[in-house]
Amino acid sequence: PQHALALALVRSMLDELGPAVEAAVLAERARVGVYLGAWLAPAEDACIKSAFAAIGNSLSAVAARVANVHDLHGPAITVNTACSSALVAVDMAMRDARSGRISYAIVGGVNLIAGSAGAAGMFTHLSRAGMLSPTSACHALSAAADGYVRAEGGVVFL
Repeated sequence: PQHALALALVRSMLDELGPAVEAAVLAERARVGVYLGAWLAPAEDACIKSAFAAIGNSLSAVAARVANVHDLHGPAITVNTACSSALVAVDMAMRDARSGRISYAIVGGVNLIAGSAGAAGMFTHLSRAGMLSPTSACHALSAAADGYVRAEGGVVFL
């Protein structure tokens, strides 16, 4: 599921940027990096439907899948640092751009909460560990912070 979301977001971004920008990016395909933050693979019971399920659901391959589909040959890095995954991906892309390693970067993050017993179990474990907000409200960088709130979504930038 994270692979599909990342691919859809990248396709949408390229469509919004227009054919001239997409052509410019693809002309530099050897120097286009893909840096994506992702966390928590789908529950195993949702992943056993085909022989390709392991790679198709592996978070380590999200960036590589985007690079492969778009024939990009720069770094393809999936970052998993929990809540900071997308931010760390942006930092890595910026460092590679500044060093001259890449000409363009597709960078962002995806997160989906698998709709299965495994996902429910994850919520239970996070709650027992005191990580989830009992008020179901985010108060980032505030004295009122009492945990975090799980959410789904994704974003990519060029």
